[in-house]
Amino acid sequence: MAVPSAPVAGTVTNGDNRISATFTPGTGDPAVTHHQYQKNTEGWIDFDGVSPLVLTGLKNDVSFSLIIRAVNDDGNSAPCAQMLGNPTDSNPNDNNGFDDNNPFANPFADIPNLDWNDPDD
Repeated sequence: MAVPSAPVAGTVTNGDNRISATFTPGTGDPAVTHHQYQKNTEGWIDFDGVSPLVLTGLKNDVSFSLIIRAVNDDGNSAPCAQMLGNPTDSNPNDNNGFDDNNPFANPFADIPNLDWNDPDD
């Protein structure tokens, strides 16, 4: 009986307002119940531990760090090596009719993008 082994960091693929991070899940006895990720120094967020971890609703051109740990009934593993993400707009000329360089041209520019992960799914 012990905490799980740490996940192994893989690669990060940056996309438009999103990233995809591959990793090898941690293992343990007792079995791993779930994994958690931490973006920058924000709190730990539970997820199912399926690789890749896809984060959406991110701000383009803002770098962040990402770590992942495994959880079982005995506790938390050490985190994986830090991975770095930097979402980028794959088509910067597609501004949906708004001038991205003029904050007054897009009335929705400062509205935060919220994601919801239904825990019952």
